[in-house]
Amino acid sequence: MTYSDATDSYQADFLENILGTKYRYNVPYKIDKVKYAEVVKRFGKSSNLKRATVVSFFSDYSVHDREKSYAFYTWSQNTKEHYDCFQFWRHTYKGKQRKAYEDFVKALLECVIEPDYDRVSDLQEKLTAQKNEIDNQLKLLINL
Repeated sequence: MTYSDATDSYQADFLENILGTKYRYNVPYKIDKVKYAEVVKRFGKSSNLKRATVVSFFSDYSVHDREKSYAFYTWSQNTKEHYDCFQFWRHTYKGKQRKAYEDFVKALLECVIEPDYDRVSDLQEKLTAQKNEIDNQLKLLINL
């Protein structure tokens, strides 16, 4: 995770591993939306994603008075629905927010079916185009 001055929080890096699992942030995954809704309900949270079947994940945490508060985000990749933000605040969980956050995230990841390979391919193409542009810029600088 990398600190962001703009949000005063630590944010997940692109493709960073999620809690030691095989899953990565910002990768589009197909999910079982019924299981997803069940996990959200079981943990006493609410969801704005009703139709999404492909999502990507993001996370951040902030530090106040040496205690961390966590947030986990689920972004729809195949609907116009926005996202879910699940917050684990220090004042709500009274020192047990990290465990609650980790338990929730691991349960939510069990809803993943597989990566959405079409969208992963699109992401690969986008990254390759960015790499090619950077390579061209480096060549220009080398030849100054």
